[in-house]
Amino acid sequence: MTIIFTYTCPFCGQENHIPSPFSPGLLHCVSCMKAFPIIPVDERTIRYIHLMLDNGRAAADADFI
Repeated sequence: MTIIFTYTCPFCGQENHIPSPFSPGLLHCVSCMKAFPIIPVDERTIRYIHLMLDNGRAAADADFI
């Protein structure tokens, strides 16, 4: 399971998707190619979500399986 975060480019407004950035850095916009800083996410919170959802298996529909 991967948690995707969306960052909006401050230059062109394009939404950019990135999987769980744990450290600060620069993200290059896929539309205008300009770089802008991103705020990292809390790694412990992401680990907690993975644990509580059993790495995505808890979100599966039991009737489908």
